[in-house]
Amino acid sequence: GNYIAQCANIARAFLNLSRASQDMVLQLCQSEKALGHASSSVQSAFNKSYHAADRQLLEFGEEQVIGGIVSLGISIPLGEETRVWQAIRASLNNAFAESGDRDGFSGLYLTLSRANHSCSPNALRSDRNNGMGSRKDLIAIKPINPG
Repeated sequence: GNYIAQCANIARAFLNLSRASQDMVLQLCQSEKALGHASSSVQSAFNKSYHAADRQLLEFGEEQVIGGIVSLGISIPLGEETRVWQAIRASLNNAFAESGDRDGFSGLYLTLSRANHSCSPNALRSDRNNGMGSRKDLIAIKPINPG
């Protein structure tokens, strides 16, 4: 119901992007196949953190989610189903809630989404509204070495 509607909103927004912008979003969706060369401990850590964020989505599965989206009247071009599925996963795992937005709107900030998580962070995210929309800044709170 509501979860599929959320996925449909993501799909609609994704399909309205240019192909180049879609490709940038899809760069945030790391596939398990891309980790084939990584050590088993890296793969295990990836699976635990990544799949925890979209566990419900994975329980529904690609076919059920895409079918639900189509049943809501969203037209997905033939052959684009997997790209839409990956965009939904990327959005659910990387989007930031907008400060003060009661409708639960979230934004996908492609650069900020690439920042690594840390339990002992050297930077914090700052939200601010500049009158033209929300802006996210990453502010160093400790010295950060290059690289």
